[in-house]
Amino acid sequence: MLRIARFFPSLISKRPCSSSSSSASEDSLKPSKTFVKNLNPDELEKYNKTAEQFDIFSYMGKYVPLQMKDEDWKKSLEFTTLDDKVAFWEFLAIKN
Repeated sequence: MLRIARFFPSLISKRPCSSSSSSASEDSLKPSKTFVKNLNPDELEKYNKTAEQFDIFSYMGKYVPLQMKDEDWKKSLEFTTLDDKVAFWEFLAIKN
């Protein structure tokens, strides 16, 4: 369960996806277990921080991707600022 769900349980069924009212499954937005397992300790720390940022973004963002592939997560970890990550995630949403 997403951490933010503890604080905002009413948002679970109201997740904005792209600019439509359709709902993305949480699994389509998470990286594979293999991806996470193969991260080194520094990458894992970046992933945990980025995943938490993405959780918040997925509830509050105007354009949210319907799916995130492992390659998308890898790219997200390369960005150093939240603004760059958000711009990339919005790009993915519009691209789909």
